[in-house]
Amino acid sequence: MPAKGAVEVNGVRLDARDGAAIKDELVLTVTALEDAEVVLVDAA
Repeated sequence: MPAKGAVEVNGVRLDARDGAAIKDELVLTVTALEDAEVVLVDAA
């Protein structure tokens, strides 16, 4: 099944299959705009 959905991370919209490199943020606010799955990876 293809990926679908959308979220906002600190006010930036990410659609299905988008990626984001997040750096130097003390707090992450993830808001589901549609049904979605989120994968977070700490690559420190």
